[in-house]
Formats: sequence, structure tokens, C-alpha cells
Amino acid sequence: LKVWDMRQRACIQTYRGHAGAVRNLLFSPDGRWVVSGCDGGEVRLWDLTAGKLLTELCTHAGAVSALAIHPTEFLMATAAADRTVR
Repeated sequence: LKVWDMRQRACIQTYRGHAGAVRNLLFSPDGRWVVSGCDGGEVRLWDLTAGKLLTELCTHAGAVSALAIHPTEFLMATAAADRTVR
């Protein structure tokens, strides 16, 4: 997972840790975090300011197909190919 500064046209941070291909990304409403989901069913929360993994939130049995973050509450939902929503 790479974060790019569009003004400078440069990669400013690289995050490593997913076992499978990353298919979904979502920035938090305040821009402090990014959530990523991959083919391996992993969902990870990354701190953009510190440049590190905060936590692996859940693991689905199938590829993560969707991510959603509530705009005003500290809530997130994930969906996967294993037909689960968490």
C-alpha cells in the first residue's frame, strides 16, 4: 500500500503487511487513518501520521469486497466474498 502526494507526484509512505493483494482502500473522514482490505480476508487500520499499522481489525474467510466508515461515529463495516458483513 502506497500513499502519494498528488501535488509533489511522489510516494510519501509505503505500508507493508497484507498477505494477499490489496483490493479496497478507504480514508477516515478526518484523514488520519486509511483502512485496507485484501484478497486474504485481512482488514488493517494504518495511521497516516505515524506511518505504521495500528491494528488488524478482522479476518474474513474470503476476499474483502467492501469497506465503509461512518462519517461521524467511530464505526466501520466490512464485507467479503465469504458472504459475511462485520
